[in-house]
Amino acid sequence: YPTGTLVELNTGEVAVVTAINGLKRLRPTVMIILDADKQPCDEFNSINLAENTDYHIKRTLKRGAYGVKMEDLFL
Repeated sequence: YPTGTLVELNTGEVAVVTAINGLKRLRPTVMIILDADKQPCDEFNSINLAENTDYHIKRTLKRGAYGVKMEDLFL
């Protein structure tokens, strides 16, 4: 998954890929931005999916899904 890809995790949370993993390309580092109810998180948590097997990417999302504006997240 390329950096900046918006993804939904198996937990229902929405995250942005922040770093790729060269050895495990399907297990990047992500930053959770929306909780499972699709509400903005008070604090963004970063998770390395290669190290945390409780999480995995369920699907990619289109730009702007759930009202996420990438330009508002990364200035």
